[in-house]
Parts: sequence; structure tokens; C-alpha cells
Amino acid sequence: MPQDDSNNLELQRMAVLNFDSFIPIINQAEDAGGIWDRKEKLNGKNFYKRVAKGGQETRKPKGPLDNLIKLSQIMVIRRERHLNTTLKKKGGKSMQVKRREFLKTGVATLGAASLGLMAAGVGQKRGVAEAAAVPEYKLYALKYAGPFTSSVAMVFFNKEWDKTIARNYYIWAAQGGGQTVVFDAGVRPALAAERKLGGYVPPDMALARIGIDAKKMEHLVISHMHFDHNGGLELFPNAKIYVQRKEYDFWVYDPISRKPPYAAVADAVVNKQFGDLRGSARLVFIDGDQKILPGIELLLTPGHTPALQSMAVNTAKGLAILASDCAHIHRSFVEDNPSCLITDLPAWLNSYARLREKVQGNCSMLFPGHDKDMLEKYPKVAEDVTQLV
Repeated sequence: MPQDDSNNLELQRMAVLNFDSFIPIINQAEDAGGIWDRKEKLNGKNFYKRVAKGGQETRKPKGPLDNLIKLSQIMVIRRERHLNTTLKKKGGKSMQVKRREFLKTGVATLGAASLGLMAAGVGQKRGVAEAAAVPEYKLYALKYAGPFTSSVAMVFFNKEWDKTIARNYYIWAAQGGGQTVVFDAGVRPALAAERKLGGYVPPDMALARIGIDAKKMEHLVISHMHFDHNGGLELFPNAKIYVQRKEYDFWVYDPISRKPPYAAVADAVVNKQFGDLRGSARLVFIDGDQKILPGIELLLTPGHTPALQSMAVNTAKGLAILASDCAHIHRSFVEDNPSCLITDLPAWLNSYARLREKVQGNCSMLFPGHDKDMLEKYPKVAEDVTQLV
């Protein structure tokens, strides 16, 4: 048996290699403590059976790093045998190299020489595989109420009081990779009747126009807890609900949220339903930015409310962001001017800057909460439904 080379354990940090093609070599290789036998599957992982001195069997997982080192050691052992581990001195005389020193230099040299190419190759393959694994989503805007007319100044802070603007109420859907995510829940039917919302269609019926069954939905993202964005909660009885924890805590628990300026845009019935969901597996709290699915990330974009969140989505055209009421109309993204419904103005302006940075200045990939152009300037795929990307 070879000498004990336990001092070479530091070599197990050296490089990365797909080892499967070297299995036949490994099956014959000698190890310092015994023989590594053929690869086996144990509890879903690749293991090599180690027959230790004295006949006792152990199993040890062999990862990519260990695999390259094992290959390196085998190659050095074989080279040692073929060359008789003899090196020439300057004077022409030969000297027998100790196996330990031969392994140290030989394996280290082999590992160092191959590290760059191997790591680059494996890293490139891994990067391509990961990129291929991220689905490209299609984005839809679904109008469920409107149009409504107001002064421009309502949605574009303190500007053009003498002009009017039409706006719609929307929910959105992202579909790709076998997943559907609904962004915002709209207004519940009872409140729509109470408020006499013109052009109202229950959000679940709007989704049905493009073949989405709200009752079977698994993912519902709530941008913020205003009545026209979280009110249709009851229409999604089986969905996981993603909401920023800070947003939830304000609207469910903070007494300030019951004061007139906030109460005017809240649905007290639905906010109580949200309170009742605390502790349920359906309610998923988000703290800041968080990826919820491959290709979908929630972004904290406060200002309009304490913790409004936008949804960044990977699409065939690049990153697109459903921003909801971070901007009521698209013009706000470009001109840094929000609506008049402000909770934190500095935070809101910072949110605009952040979203523009996310899309590398391409504001056409930012989608606002109420702009009528989302219904008028994009391909129509069903009644009051357009495909944004």
C-alpha cells in the first residue's frame, strides 16, 4: 500500500472538475487509507465506498473539488511508478524523491495548472445552465374598472390643475416557466357596488378572459394595501399572499392608518381579513427585496405608502418592472413627480431613481399603476386585457 499522505489534505481546496469520465480510473486507484471502490448512490448523493485498512468500510461523499484532487493524486502515483520518481540533480546524479514531496509538488502543480481552465469551463457551463433555467415571462395588464377622470394634479403632484386626465384600475399577471403570478387583487365586488365604480368587472372574471382561474392561483403579490389593490383578496382563496411586513403592520395595526387621510383609501373589511391571516402559511411577509420565483423579484419602493413593493420580472425583452402606484402615470418615472397621495416624498423620489437604475434607464420597461396608455398602446389579447411584454 502507498505511504500515508494525510498531510496533503490541504490539496482538497484546489479546483473543480466533472469527474464522471474518470470513474474507471478511480475504481482502480489506491488511496492512502485504502481503496476507493466504484461510485454508488446513497440517499440521493454520489458516494465512493472506501475499503479501509483492516477491512472496515466507510462511505464518504465526493464533491467536485475532492474529485479533481483524487484524479491528480492518481495521475501523480502513476507517473511516479512509470518514472520511478527519479529526478536529475545539476551534477548529473539522480536522487530518489520522497513520495510525500513528489505528491506535494506534483499535485499542486497539476491542480494549479488546470484550475483556471477547469474553473472557467465549469463556471461557463454553470452560468449558461443557470441563465437557461430562468424563465421569460409574459406580462399582462387587465383593466377591471374605469375610466375615471380627475385633475392631472391628483396623479402628477401640483401640476396642471386646469387639465383633466383619465385613468383606469388594473391588476396584472405574469406567466412563464409553468408559473402564473397575479400582481394586485383589485376591488372586491361588494365595495365596488358601494363606491359605484364605473366599468367594474370582478378581478377574477378579468383573469378568466385570459384563461386564469383565480381560485387555483398559487401566487398573489400585493403591491400595497389601498382598497383598489388589495381589496379582492377573497377572490384568491388558495393563493400565497406576498406583502411587505412594514406595509402590513401599518395598515393592520397602526392607529394612524384609521385617520381620515388614510382611511379614505383603505378597505377596513379586507384589512381585517389580512389581520386574521397572520400566522397562516398563506401569508408570506417580505422584508425589503426578495426573489420569490426564478425570474421574479419583489422590490421595496416606498413613498406612496410606507412599504409599497414593485415586481421585477425577467422577460424576452429584458427586465420589466410592474411598479403599481409607485407611479400612477408613466410620466412620473421620467419627470420625478409623483401623485399627490404621499407618505414619504424623499423615499418616493429615491424609489424612482432606483427603478430607473434597475432597467438601465429604459423607462419603457417600467409600468405604472393607472395609466390609460397600458390599455391603449399595447397589443390587445382579450377584452380590456393587453400584453405589455
